Amino acid sequence: MSTVPSHGDFRSPSSDSPSPPAAPPLARDAHRFDGPGSDPWPPPTIARDVLSRAIRRISGWIAPQRSAARYAGLAGSCDVAPVAIGYLPDGGARHAWLHLRDRTLALRLWGDPDSRPFVVLAMSSQATDASRLLPWIHALLETGHAVVSFDRTPPPGDRRHPPTIAEMASDLAAIGARFGGAEAVIGHSIGASATVLALAQGLRAERVVLLSAQADPREALDRFAKRIGIGTRVASLLAGQLEQRMGMPLEDLHPHRLAPAVSTPALVVHDLLDDQVPWADGECFARHLPFSRLLTTLDLGHQGVLDDPDVMRDCMRFLAGEAIGDTVVSSPNLPYGMA
Repeated sequence: MSTVPSHGDFRSPSSDSPSPPAAPPLARDAHRFDGPGSDPWPPPTIARDVLSRAIRRISGWIAPQRSAARYAGLAGSCDVAPVAIGYLPDGGARHAWLHLRDRTLALRLWGDPDSRPFVVLAMSSQATDASRLLPWIHALLETGHAVVSFDRTPPPGDRRHPPTIAEMASDLAAIGARFGGAEAVIGHSIGASATVLALAQGLRAERVVLLSAQADPREALDRFAKRIGIGTRVASLLAGQLEQRMGMPLEDLHPHRLAPAVSTPALVVHDLLDDQVPWADGECFARHLPFSRLLTTLDLGHQGVLDDPDVMRDCMRFLAGEAIGDTVVSSPNLPYGMA
């Protein structure tokens, strides 16, 4: 066991070490969690969706504070994808835990990040199906990298809330404090946004890949509110609760606020038809980050960029030093453009 002063303890499992808390059950619905032995939920229908949205809207009128508190955890990620929460890819990984003052990070390690250049995967566990990451992990291992993925381990009995952008950035900083500067960070969705925030706050990485990155948290919160059918009053309360939880205004997470402190080369990958985070968000990152390029895909969607072998191959080429994608330029006379 090795100890990092002021940052926490890093432990690999042994016969006498305590087991980590069990991962929460799968989320069959983004707003509720099945318990052990529960029956599968019926598939969603249009009538059920309309009824659910109507109930949420009425609840927001009657008790807006209570409604906002109910959805505050989900709003932290601005994503309601019905996939596993707290699930990390395995594929032969070594399990370890990084014990910090106020939380524990569950880690999966492929290779030895203490002795090899390593890549950190910053993925929202609510927005990303972990099985999608295994081809990326294999590709990185083939190029001689170690790989680190992470997730927060909730206390026993705690209803798991996805981490916010600021919390994920803090987790990345803790991993950097433990292992040192990364060869690269690959982030998806809010994991990509958290990567940029962590870089602005001092995280060291040679290169970063930002997949389907969310640029404007306030707009993302509005999309979240419309998607689940809550009103504008509840959405406004949610924004205030989220800012209080993060300890910063949502506007401070916008790329133009963070870019002056970021000098790491970045490849921004975004699908033109992304139905969860608009392509304009990726373009915004590529326009403001000073050493970035934009790779636009077509008809892959928000999650599909992780599945496409051409995208993965281009990202590996970028990590190897090649120039991939287009440089996005702007000026008072040319607000948007490609070079």
